[in-house]
Amino acid sequence: MSKRIEAVVLDSEGLSAWIAQDHKLLAMLQVFHDMGADLVIGANTAPSVPSRADKSGQSPSTPTH
Repeated sequence: MSKRIEAVVLDSEGLSAWIAQDHKLLAMLQVFHDMGADLVIGANTAPSVPSRADKSGQSPSTPTH
């Protein structure tokens, strides 16, 4: 396994921190840049999917008696 970081991917929260010039994020990106990593920015985030409830209003994993 390579110890080199190939790419750093920022989600929308990371992009917001970069735009706001968050010092902690900028320092971390500088370290990755010094290691030769590419910077990849994506404005999309993975959606969270709520658990579906059955007709009784309980989640499918909740036992019913």
